[in-house]
Amino acid sequence: MAEAWVSERRANELGPVWWFLSAVCAEPQPGVVDLVIALAHAAEGDADLVAAVGAGPLENLVHQAGGDAELMNEIERAARQEPAFRAALSCVWMGSDVPTAVKQRLVRFGAINISE
Repeated sequence: MAEAWVSERRANELGPVWWFLSAVCAEPQPGVVDLVIALAHAAEGDADLVAAVGAGPLENLVHQAGGDAELMNEIERAARQEPAFRAALSCVWMGSDVPTAVKQRLVRFGAINISE
């Protein structure tokens, strides 16, 4: 799936994988953080792809994490353990729609609080 996403991004397409990831990250299910970790690994070494992971699927996921303690814990664990995920997290912008508690937890891993 990660390689198919990379192919779509490089072709500048919003194909089926993009739509699938958009839906999955908007309504997170178990394993979604692992999927975003795989995307981050597939993007390693390509700054544009890393930014696309962060500003796309990962940012969508972070926006859903506010009311889900388990999801937030998984995101934080991935940020601590996975440098590729942390690099993508540094491209996540968190506005006023993201709870303060989420911002406080993720800013230390590079996410950007744009509501200050």
